[in-house]
Amino acid sequence: MEERLAQKQPETTLGQGSLDSGSFSSLIDWSCTELDDVFHAGGDESSPHPVLESHQDADNGEEATARLSLESRNDPMIQTEAVPNVPTAVMRNVSSTAAMPSLLDLLHSDRDQLYFDRVHIFYPILNEHKYYSWSHNGAKTDAQVCLQQTMWALATSASTQPQSVGDMLYHGACQRLEELEAKGNAHQEISIMQVQAWLLLAFYEFMRVDFRRGWMSAGRAFRLIQLMRLHQLDLSDVDPTLPSMDWVDKEERRRTFWLAYSLDRFISLSNGSPLTLGEHVAVRMPAPSANFQSGQPFVTNLLSDVMIAQDTSTKDSFTEFVIMATICGRALSHRQQSMAWMINSDPAQIFWDRHQQIIAELAPRIVALTLNHPPTTALTNPILLFTHAMAQTMVLYMYRLITEVLPVSDGTNQALMDESATSFNVALVEVLSLTKTLSQVHPLCPIPLYICLENLSAFDKGGGVFDEQQKIIVNALNSLKRINILGQQSRLGNEEGSEGGIPSI
Repeated sequence: MEERLAQKQPETTLGQGSLDSGSFSSLIDWSCTELDDVFHAGGDESSPHPVLESHQDADNGEEATARLSLESRNDPMIQTEAVPNVPTAVMRNVSSTAAMPSLLDLLHSDRDQLYFDRVHIFYPILNEHKYYSWSHNGAKTDAQVCLQQTMWALATSASTQPQSVGDMLYHGACQRLEELEAKGNAHQEISIMQVQAWLLLAFYEFMRVDFRRGWMSAGRAFRLIQLMRLHQLDLSDVDPTLPSMDWVDKEERRRTFWLAYSLDRFISLSNGSPLTLGEHVAVRMPAPSANFQSGQPFVTNLLSDVMIAQDTSTKDSFTEFVIMATICGRALSHRQQSMAWMINSDPAQIFWDRHQQIIAELAPRIVALTLNHPPTTALTNPILLFTHAMAQTMVLYMYRLITEVLPVSDGTNQALMDESATSFNVALVEVLSLTKTLSQVHPLCPIPLYICLENLSAFDKGGGVFDEQQKIIVNALNSLKRINILGQQSRLGNEEGSEGGIPSI
């Protein structure tokens, strides 16, 4: 043990009894396996409480007190935490037996802060104050541990720390979630944190592991949501027999539902899968983020009311995200019904009625987005930027659907077809202008890029008409490979046996 601790000498000396910010920043980037070796080397593998003993400094004989009792080898923080192999000089400057646990707390706090600084904006489902109220508790529930590990895996993926650190946290979260599922029974209440952990895990897998793993984990979250009956969450407003809950807790459940609902639609649109979560739900729309974080109640409308009224005054980015997901889901259902119509030879007017209804919802949404959240000012908000791109991509999607279902025009609805063709050209220019920034932000950004590329390929048919536009999109997708595995998935997993390569133009 003493030899291992003496092997690493620091390049800088820390002040007596303190850690400066620069030294701490270097500490958090050290290898997690090294600390695990320090904690466990030379100790009895069966010991449940490994102890870092006092040792003699090799140079001057001074004893550096560094006695650290860890809670248990079963503690998830020990099993998967990325903490450095602590140098001798750091130990020399630790002035109390509580200093090393404090260092662990600092490392945990750093990941917490990293999550809320860099990751939360993509998945705005957690109340920061509520999270911090339990995040440093020694005795956490299994669901809390699962959620925290998943958050840290995502936070690490957004940092300069080695990918191996995030992978270790990810595997720890997977193991914990599987164990938690195995403990469950029909009479046990499902924790919302368990749902959130599966949902965040799915996003991590979409970006870092594999499309299929991500889609399977998302499915676990969707089924838990259905088991919890989150789709009826706000029935408690009118049904006194249902239990009431704190507004922040309820809003966190709403936001978890809407993130899952939106993910269901965006991924299903990309690979043609049937939807899992229906839109006819008794769940109010997300409250403004400021109200959610401050705990100030805010009453919102139901999705059905928002869609009927076509309210274009909303300023909340998450609400815009959910509305666009709803339009995408309706467009997907329209396409699936239209494919069945081609088999059944139903009247074409049914197709046009559905098509016009979706266009009537999409067009004012694009105008409202442009007025309320111009793309130039949305650069700091990845959800809004992604929503802009999806809105324009849906114009391409809807026009292509016309050409698929009605490849030969019979002269009816010619005005709508001409208008759709014009909108296609305008939307294509907008998508291409967003491509440079889109490839650097939202985790789901490959979806509009792939849909756009697929539509252009369908229209091009080898004629070279859209070669330049396709090259721009392919370059954007190639730039994503390093940070987002969705940038390597051909058509986002909808081709059986696909090896997940970017199509080359």
